[in-house]
Amino acid sequence: MITGNIILVLVNSSNTKSIIETLMDNRNKSRILINIISFLVLISIIYMPVLQSLFKTSSLGFKTFTVALVLGVISTGWWEIVKFFHRFKKF
Repeated sequence: MITGNIILVLVNSSNTKSIIETLMDNRNKSRILINIISFLVLISIIYMPVLQSLFKTSSLGFKTFTVALVLGVISTGWWEIVKFFHRFKKF
């Protein structure tokens, strides 16, 4: 869910640029920093024993983590396809 929200913020940051163009845009350094920090906090909550006990989480195996990551990207990344076809129609 958190991965999906991070991707959703990136996808919705522009109605004309793709997520790759948004990520490569160096003008907004705070966005990049916030995304990195939120991803590191997520990893810390999942894998650091102190935070695991605080947030009542347990470590995920590689396969489970990958599935969660892919589902988060798919659940919000589909909007990139819509934006692609919208841009393609304009030409």
